[in-house]
Amino acid sequence: MHRFFCCIFSFCVYVLYLRGMRYIMRIFFFLVVVFVFISCSKFQKLQKSDDLDAKLNGAIQYYESGDYYRSGILLQDILPLVKGRAEAERALFYMANIYYKQKEYVMSAYYFEEFTQTYPRSIYAEEAAYLRVRSLFLDSPAYNLDQSNTEQALKSVQDFFAKYPYSKYNDELITISDELNEKLIKKEFENAKQYYKTNRLKSATVALRNFIEAFPQSAYIEEAYFLQFHAQYLYAKNTVKGHKQLERYYEAINFYSIFAEKFPTSKFNEQAKKAYDFCQKQIQLYNK
Repeated sequence: MHRFFCCIFSFCVYVLYLRGMRYIMRIFFFLVVVFVFISCSKFQKLQKSDDLDAKLNGAIQYYESGDYYRSGILLQDILPLVKGRAEAERALFYMANIYYKQKEYVMSAYYFEEFTQTYPRSIYAEEAAYLRVRSLFLDSPAYNLDQSNTEQALKSVQDFFAKYPYSKYNDELITISDELNEKLIKKEFENAKQYYKTNRLKSATVALRNFIEAFPQSAYIEEAYFLQFHAQYLYAKNTVKGHKQLERYYEAINFYSIFAEKFPTSKFNEQAKKAYDFCQKQIQLYNK
């Protein structure tokens, strides 16, 4: 019987606890709603206000508390109005940085450039120039798309190095520069390779030769040498029998010799050797 009453008592306590929790949750929810309402009300008042200083101070407070959305809205309103004032410098930097933090890199690059041109001696100038580079870098598209932004980003890196040769950001920007250059190199290689894939073999040999000359240390150099040989081999194979075909087979063998010497353990060796043997056989048949 004692155990039965203990169970009833425990159940009653549990029910009261649940009711208490629901009550607490209701109070919490109510407080959240009140807080949001007050915050929105305060922001809306600032947004509609004609008090420039209040708007500016509000924008700075929102920025420093991490509320970049509201800070950005206020700054967008007042930026044209604070030009010439001491606060304009910080306001413009904050505006640029808000776009950067919101991953709107086209806009952040634009505003950081405007900042560095307007305030070249600012304490924020170096950071602004660095963040402009990062904005352009992060906006750089995949290698198979137009690379105008990538080229602009590379130029901005060089401009930064020229202006800040001992910057703390230089090691990172060297890495960024390498990544951007690699993207341009890959695009050049894929463009050359496309001639091979589409069976435009004469153009392929020319494009691959140009790539090899321009980027001898590239990660794609081994494949470029192989494709140059294989394109020439196919070009000769598809030529009408005669002296011109013989010349093209000899040219293919020349390309093979260069490839085999440079890459004796290449993953393309088996395929290359088979094509080379075919070229040799055709030359022997012609010379009989």
